[in-house]
Amino acid sequence: MFVDALFEKWGVWEYIAKVGSGSSSETIFQLSQCEFCLKFHLSVVLTLILSIFVGFEWSILIVPGVVSGLIRLIDR
Repeated sequence: MFVDALFEKWGVWEYIAKVGSGSSSETIFQLSQCEFCLKFHLSVVLTLILSIFVGFEWSILIVPGVVSGLIRLIDR
């Protein structure tokens, strides 16, 4: 939620949507327009970066799915 607020403030989400809308790939266009998809992939990247510092375990890959689901429920 913190990173989301920063990205919203700095206009990163709008920039990604603008760049994605100019893409020739339909998949990239759809992914860049989906807020849930962007947040999910951001959480995967942040989880992998965190696992570099604290030690990688396969079970940590569950975290982005759980967090994205909870955020989706809270936003409703």
